[in-house]
Amino acid sequence: SLARVHEEAVLADEQQLASVIRKFSSSLAYYLVPGTNKTIQADTAPLWEAYIGPTLSRLMPTLESAPQGIHGRASTAYFASLAAEGGLMTLNRVLDCCYPRFLGVLSLLDESKSKGESTNKSSRDEEKLSAAMRGIGALISSCRVALTKWQRDNEGLKVHPHPLSAYLSSTVQKVSLVLNERLDKLGPLSLAAVAVL
Repeated sequence: SLARVHEEAVLADEQQLASVIRKFSSSLAYYLVPGTNKTIQADTAPLWEAYIGPTLSRLMPTLESAPQGIHGRASTAYFASLAAEGGLMTLNRVLDCCYPRFLGVLSLLDESKSKGESTNKSSRDEEKLSAAMRGIGALISSCRVALTKWQRDNEGLKVHPHPLSAYLSSTVQKVSLVLNERLDKLGPLSLAAVAVL
């Protein structure tokens, strides 16, 4: 319900409502992560799964099919806030579900290169690719925020392996493909790649 209202708020350009929903949703996810709240004796894992799982399942396809649309952008913002503020378990789940979707969209870059086409070719949906690149940037930023909070709350302990380690190679490859092109015409994809970098 929160995700639906968040999407409706973004559609209606009610940014304050969307922001409050993201904060509330992230707090709820964090509260339900097993072991986070010491006052709760019961196992909250099933509650966390019931809260996170269906929303991810429902909104993930949009990240791959139309990340540039209003629903795709609203979903990206919603998931990025969950990843940043919802605890380490939520961060890992969001990364595992969303990051491959964005990389899947960016695989169009590999197809263009294998055909010998420029990544600036007009037939390519640059807006879609830019949205996927910006989605990756949002997840990277969320990861940084989540890990900073984790270190603060756990006496400086670092998370190993790093949650982004599985995606590092693919991300660098996609960013490099864009940035190694002629940058005489900076477009939204080039700017998004620079932001990710």
